[in-house]
Amino acid sequence: MASPNLSLRRSRSPSLLPLATLTATLLVATGRTQSNWVALNPTAPGQFRLAAAAASDGTRIWVFGGFDTSALGDTWDFDGQTWTEHFPAGSPPPRYAHAMAYDGARSLAVVFGGVGATSAALDDTWEWNGNTWTQRLPSVRPSARSEHAMAYDPLRGRTVLFGGTSGSAETWEWDGTNWQLMTPSQSPPPRNGHGMAFHRESAKVVLFGGISSSIYNDTWEWDGTNWTQRLPAHVPPARFYAQMCHDPGRDRVVVFSGRPNYLQDTWEWDGHDWTQRNPTSSPAARHGAILASDRNGRPILFSGGRLRTSMQYFGDTVALQAASATFRRFGNGCAGSNGVPQVQGDPSPFLGTTWDLTVTSLAQNAPTLAAIGASDAQWNGLALPFDMTAFGMPGCGLAVSVDVMPALSVQGSTATLSVPVPTVPQLAGSDLFVQAVVLDASANPLGVVLSNAGALHFAAL
Repeated sequence: MASPNLSLRRSRSPSLLPLATLTATLLVATGRTQSNWVALNPTAPGQFRLAAAAASDGTRIWVFGGFDTSALGDTWDFDGQTWTEHFPAGSPPPRYAHAMAYDGARSLAVVFGGVGATSAALDDTWEWNGNTWTQRLPSVRPSARSEHAMAYDPLRGRTVLFGGTSGSAETWEWDGTNWQLMTPSQSPPPRNGHGMAFHRESAKVVLFGGISSSIYNDTWEWDGTNWTQRLPAHVPPARFYAQMCHDPGRDRVVVFSGRPNYLQDTWEWDGHDWTQRNPTSSPAARHGAILASDRNGRPILFSGGRLRTSMQYFGDTVALQAASATFRRFGNGCAGSNGVPQVQGDPSPFLGTTWDLTVTSLAQNAPTLAAIGASDAQWNGLALPFDMTAFGMPGCGLAVSVDVMPALSVQGSTATLSVPVPTVPQLAGSDLFVQAVVLDASANPLGVVLSNAGALHFAAL
């Protein structure tokens, strides 16, 4: 049997694996698209609907109203698997083109405005506690309007409202008792048919798109005092009546489709820039649908419509499924003079982030390298794991292919390596394997021991 090539190929930096080296190694593996729309098949709410409103409490998506042949006044929830209709003793009047947000501090969904059964705009405020609708009667409130947007700011405990068919450049906040008209020094241009969602990392409410005298593709952020326009390098095409929500699992604001062009596109905002996703399958292009995150953190798209020569309604329920980035440990290392070295890693190796590797239980200040490769099954024609006893390393088994071997930064009995993961779409879905190689002169005849191994699965944020 041929002997494996055990030459040690070091990176130029003792603690940072170069991007080009990592990219070349990872491209040995087959990349797969990560974010993908997946059709669910629950029993759908009673009838198709357009311009309903929804809010997520982290466990269920609550839906109220909408339009089919007339304004609807029904209440539903979706728990990630099943749609359930609720029959409270009293409900808000039927409506569509209203807005809804979930107040996490008070555990209530808030509804404001919309278009009622007589086609008149509404100015009422309602709250839903999961069992009962309660109308709130504040002395001050926004004017009657529709096609506005709302989002809840959990850091300040306020529901933020902007725009609509009246008061279309106004910013209002609801604190659970009163509405307050805010007076920012700068605001987005007047609009309706836009989207809003809270982005956790930036700690701001994000506004995108809409229509008034123009169709917009601008991005704004609200910090509780003022609006700031963001000027990212990439922006989605202009649109209105798009679907928009926050994906809490990945802290991304997701936008899908909308009018006027009915593009079948999915975009995500990370607090700095917009990125277009390229899922292998997508729902039909539409406007006026529900988009909210379920108990599994998945954005759920339901219903909506598309206007060509006549209105086409959709009654599907579709989830945006993003594969998770993971790190798992496997195999057993072999003992050195300070025990068996152990690899530990950041549990979420996403593209565009830095992944950190730590190796513990080393001999004091022992030089340590990381064998990194694209396979845990074979290397240079050898089946893995490969028994290293014949090379003076009894009880040691090589568990990964050695495609690169950078040195780690060592301090005492711990070694570290930072790996910048490139934003290369082909790498999404790739697997990479790592095992520490520790120089420990007193451990065995060769003076080298191996740690257990780790497997990384990369995913796009």
